Amino acid sequence: MEGSFEMIRVANPFVGMFIHTKRVGQLMLLCVSIALCSGTVAFATPDYYVLRQATVAGGISSTWDGVASSGDGTKLAVIMYDGYIHTSTDSGATWTQQGSSGSRSWRTISSSTDGAKLAAAAYGGYIYTSTDSGVTWVEQTAAGMRSWRTLASSADGTKLIAADYGGYIYTSTDSGATWTEHTDAGSQVWWSVASNADGTVLGAAAINDYVYISTDAGATWTQQTDNGLNMWSSLAMSADGNTITASVYQGGIFTSSDRAATWVNRSSTTGPKNWWYVTVNSDGTKQIALDTGGYMYTSNDSGATWTQQTANDMRYWNAAAMTSDGSKVILSEEIGNIYLAATQGSITTNFDIGMLPSSGNVQSTIANTKLSVTSSTCYTIDSGSVTPVGTLGLVVPDAGVSLLGGVAFSINCMVPGGVAPFTITMGSYIQDESSLHIYKKNPVDNNLVDITSSVIVKNAVINGKPVTTVEYSLMDGGAFDQDGVKNGIIVDPIYFGVASTLAATGGNTQRILMIGCSMVLLGVILPATIFLYRGRRIHAAK
Repeated sequence: MEGSFEMIRVANPFVGMFIHTKRVGQLMLLCVSIALCSGTVAFATPDYYVLRQATVAGGISSTWDGVASSGDGTKLAVIMYDGYIHTSTDSGATWTQQGSSGSRSWRTISSSTDGAKLAAAAYGGYIYTSTDSGVTWVEQTAAGMRSWRTLASSADGTKLIAADYGGYIYTSTDSGATWTEHTDAGSQVWWSVASNADGTVLGAAAINDYVYISTDAGATWTQQTDNGLNMWSSLAMSADGNTITASVYQGGIFTSSDRAATWVNRSSTTGPKNWWYVTVNSDGTKQIALDTGGYMYTSNDSGATWTQQTANDMRYWNAAAMTSDGSKVILSEEIGNIYLAATQGSITTNFDIGMLPSSGNVQSTIANTKLSVTSSTCYTIDSGSVTPVGTLGLVVPDAGVSLLGGVAFSINCMVPGGVAPFTITMGSYIQDESSLHIYKKNPVDNNLVDITSSVIVKNAVINGKPVTTVEYSLMDGGAFDQDGVKNGIIVDPIYFGVASTLAATGGNTQRILMIGCSMVLLGVILPATIFLYRGRRIHAAK
């Protein structure tokens, strides 16, 4: 799962069967704000989604429903039930209420890959199309005034499929100018439709019925009886039509990788939930499933396995649209909110312990230590937890090693079980890095245990200054997490010692050597015997 998303709120409207009690959701703004620390941000490959708020005219008290996105996520559209259509051409930074669309009971909207062609349908009204990204709209009366529940578009926007709630399926091959009624699949309580990129493979899902698939642009339909009669709530497919995902309200998620020839019930990995909506990227590898009243779930393996995104809070999710590469998502909540999500890579956070109030019993090697974590899941160093630790009451298990002290800190994770690659820059330069010993406390008897072989100790020059660094990886609930529980918090006190024959340089480049002895014999000063202890070299694998 690659992705961390930022999202936006806006309410959703449609009142009907299976709609829950309305509530206004809470928007969580996620940011990195750490006192006494300075950090840099880098972007890599994340595996979770982060919320971000966007401002859409109408506010959080409005009722928002369907959402649509261009392939690159720059052009977005959202519909307000009993309101207007709103569009954005800058990835959701600003929004425009499109008055020409009219205030209607908008129920569903779709977009071409370039974001130019939009199609929207009003419940109890007509289908409307736009060829200029929603600035102007044309009322398409050929399909009639119906209880439109859902529609989908081909990649170029010329081929459309729409379903009448309690009626038939309709298709268009000329961007909505003319329509064909398809009675082959029967009159159903249609809840969701899907289309592949060229409009030849189509899917439709009905409440208390089956999923239906067409491989000839809607001319004929095949009832997918292997999946059983269910409360099918949503359907999505890849650009080639081979990967198809369908969800069941109060049931499971079903996936197919062979254009519906066979299906796999993924309930064993997801469990039965109030699945309301699914969406996939163009190749079908990245998928999102929404458990209304619960969490958002993500998959990076075409729906084979799913991860609960607990960092995004429980919400009454309603709809979602994903970019072609899966890097951006727009979602709507049932009442009150719309969320924009964009991939956010790994975040690097630095903490300078030297900025903390000085402590008389802590050596400068510890007091001036710098902490750095780079992660997409665990990157928030809890500033209040960072504490330099002296040597009082600690016993070194290795002979000939002088204890310098330690650092106690904790890291907050976005998801339980997250991983945090961590770097500690010592407050003083250790001339011979192999003399540095690293310890953790045994949680049973609180005795120090040497973990030097499990970390990387090395000397480097940073900003023209020689430094000694310690690198290792932390995992929430892993071996170096003191509480040993996957609870979204890594607690990591760590301690340092140095071979007694070698001292730290106090942060400058002067070499400090231990003078073995200076002997004066017959009034002549003999050369000093200089002993430089060379300890073992550390070759820890990264």
